[in-house]
Amino acid sequence: MPYVPREIDERAFRFFCGIIRFVRTIEYEPGIRRLADQMVGAAGSVAANREEAASGSSRREFIRYNEIALRSAKESVLWLRGCEETAIGPSVKHCSKNHVNLRESSRRSFLVRNGNDFGDELF
Repeated sequence: MPYVPREIDERAFRFFCGIIRFVRTIEYEPGIRRLADQMVGAAGSVAANREEAASGSSRREFIRYNEIALRSAKESVLWLRGCEETAIGPSVKHCSKNHVNLRESSRRSFLVRNGNDFGDELF
């Protein structure tokens, strides 16, 4: 059966690709390469952990990988906010907006799939 990504997984992948495109526009100076690498790693972790959650063998694995994906999404926002605040690269508002939408979609997907047993404390 061919792989058919869910909307949230596709959005996580597009967010990752958007971050890669963004860091390619950054003019590198001391310390900036590390920031860019961290940003790409965090954004890639969102998509990768969503993939792991989807293929988890138990509900516990599903929850755990989604928790990691959410933490990575929050980390991505930190790096984007830092870039925006210090004027690194072009405007990052598009990437930040995508993250907010991704985070809310992730939260809804998680709560619907798991019957909201855990409330909002995970998100």
